[in-house]
Amino acid sequence: MTRTFAIIKPDAMRAGQAGAIQAILRDNGFTSVRVLFTRLSREQAGDLYRDLVGKQHHKPQIAFMTSGDVLALVLEKEGRNAIGDLRTLVGATMPADRRDGTIRKLYGHPEIVRENAIHASDSPEAVEREIAIVFGG
Repeated sequence: MTRTFAIIKPDAMRAGQAGAIQAILRDNGFTSVRVLFTRLSREQAGDLYRDLVGKQHHKPQIAFMTSGDVLALVLEKEGRNAIGDLRTLVGATMPADRRDGTIRKLYGHPEIVRENAIHASDSPEAVEREIAIVFGG
């Protein structure tokens, strides 16, 4: 088993899509081993998106991620590539690049990039760092 991390974002939470997204994750072999329903603080969101510091979309991303409740998920999957498998299932960030069947194509906003339903960690280091930011320790 390998693990990864995801956050169902405020847009999907407001739209009542968390259950459907979790079902897609389960249907694709992911098991939730830790779940936290929360609202991110500005500090947590800033730490999660520290790679955007200095870019014009940093502040709007932080404002969006703190605008409502989120569902944080520590996920496990058989095999050696839970991170890559999740990122493939989640799909592209940019609306024009989203493939049919991906979570972001199904539930992401067709024009607003940051409203793409779900965040997925992109490396083993990010998984550990992001779990610690959201779950503590």
